[in-house]
Amino acid sequence: MYELHHLIEKLQERRAEFEYKYTEEDDLVKVRETLNKRLLVLRDKMIEDPNNESVALEYGFCFEEVERITKRLAYFREKYATKEAKIEKYETLIKYNMQELYSYVDFMKQFKIDEKLYEAMQNSLISLDKNMTILHDLNQEEDDE
Repeated sequence: MYELHHLIEKLQERRAEFEYKYTEEDDLVKVRETLNKRLLVLRDKMIEDPNNESVALEYGFCFEEVERITKRLAYFREKYATKEAKIEKYETLIKYNMQELYSYVDFMKQFKIDEKLYEAMQNSLISLDKNMTILHDLNQEEDDE
């Protein structure tokens, strides 16, 4: 079982690295929103006590981070500006998740966890993969028209 847990941990690490590459934009938007909210709070504190150096320092740091993140987001928006680029991004994420699920099903078979469960998961995964491919093809047909 230790070997199985180790393999799963490795897959989860790879997924985290992979998803970070493709979801960094979403994460940056959340961070920027949080920093903007903090800037509003700090601005109010600076109005109340304009001589508070720690508030001014934190405000400056947050402001610089918002500017840095905004520049990084501009890069991502340019990179994924088209609908096709966004579709490709999410299709890549889905394909990676499908590969990961196939790996888990293979682990079930390799470690002889439960034959019935293995077959059920494999059939569901194959069906999901097939239906996603059909949906993708239908969307492509719709776009081509």
